Parts: sequence; structure tokens; C-alpha cells
Amino acid sequence: EVYDPAGIGGCPEPLHPGEVVLAAPSPNPFNAAVRLGFGLPRAGDAKLCIYDLSGRLVGVVCEGRFTAGSHNFRWDGGGCPSGVYLAVLEAGESRLIRKVALVR
Repeated sequence: EVYDPAGIGGCPEPLHPGEVVLAAPSPNPFNAAVRLGFGLPRAGDAKLCIYDLSGRLVGVVCEGRFTAGSHNFRWDGGGCPSGVYLAVLEAGESRLIRKVALVR
């Protein structure tokens, strides 16, 4: 699976309550692991993946059906080199992106 990161300016922030939200990664930059969280206004399918800047899928953080509310995960970048990665959340018709920096 390849994701085309061309044209990504930044993560769109939710403008209205009840929208899908991808929280800012913490800590960022990170050394070993980063916390990633998202919020869903209603139950539904979601997928949170990590891509490198060339568009290659590095890992799937979570995928499945989730309840409404907040969901938090940890991504361990242990096998990855230092660099910038993209956390991409797909939920319903939303696609949200956050940059994360892995520093060794």
C-alpha cells in the first residue's frame, strides 16, 4: 500500500464539535515510541497508519470498528531510522494527517 503525500500542508483542525479528530502526537519529536490518539463522533470504521515520506506504508497502528469517543495508541518506531513520518487516520470520509519526527 502506498500513500501519496504530495500536497500535504498540515493536518486540518476540526472546525465543529462532532468531527473526527487526530490529536497531536506526543512527544514529538520522539525517540522510541509516540502516543497517537483520535476521536470519533460516532461508532465506525477507522484505520491509523504510519507512512514514510516516500509514501511507503511503515506500519498499521490500528484498524477496525471503534466506538464513539477517544482512542489512544502507542507506535514503537524501533525498527525505523530517524526521520519524519506521517500518521494518517482514515475514518468515514475523513482523512487526517499529522507529522511525527523520530530522532535516534
